Amino acid sequence: MRMNLEEIALIQFRALFHHVATSDRHQPHRRTGLPLARPVKNLAVPFRIFGWILLTAISLRTWLEVIGIQELLNWLIRFLTRRKAADSLGNRGEAAAALFLQRMGYQILERQWRSHFGELDLIVLDGDVIAFVEVKTRTSTSAGHPTEAITALKQRNITRSALAYLKRRRWLERRVRFDVISVIWTDAHLSPSIQHYVHAFDSSGRGQMYC
Repeated sequence: MRMNLEEIALIQFRALFHHVATSDRHQPHRRTGLPLARPVKNLAVPFRIFGWILLTAISLRTWLEVIGIQELLNWLIRFLTRRKAADSLGNRGEAAAALFLQRMGYQILERQWRSHFGELDLIVLDGDVIAFVEVKTRTSTSAGHPTEAITALKQRNITRSALAYLKRRRWLERRVRFDVISVIWTDAHLSPSIQHYVHAFDSSGRGQMYC
């Protein structure tokens, strides 16, 4: 039975590692036979690391041979294509929501404002109230209504991002609220269906604010 280079290298490495790991670190002096004052440096740990790297490389190569490198590339292309399409749909939905709010008399302060806690899609001014608007865009409601994607965790992150924005602008004394806009865009060539939910949820988590 013929062995490939990986199998030969693995057998040689295991034999060498076993020799190093089981050898006595206190080697005797060649002429006197007495133990050396300093033990030979233990090479077991470096060989363990090298072995882990070697075994990982062999496993990765075997995995790629099983699934096929072309299949892996095709999966990456499909994943990146779906991600790009989702980002494009989200951006179009936010643009449509911003235009909708402007027509309703709102003033757009920020779009896609980022903090350590996430992104605020739209920050608008409604009279003397600052509204933080979360926009959810879908092509259909088959997987649920867009607003269902705004979980409790999402609400906490929006609250924290909003608080960070107010601190940066020194607007902690301003009145605020949290709105949600759902955009259903079944056909890119047609106008979307837009619903605006005013004061959709209250601030939650640490750093709550009063509206």
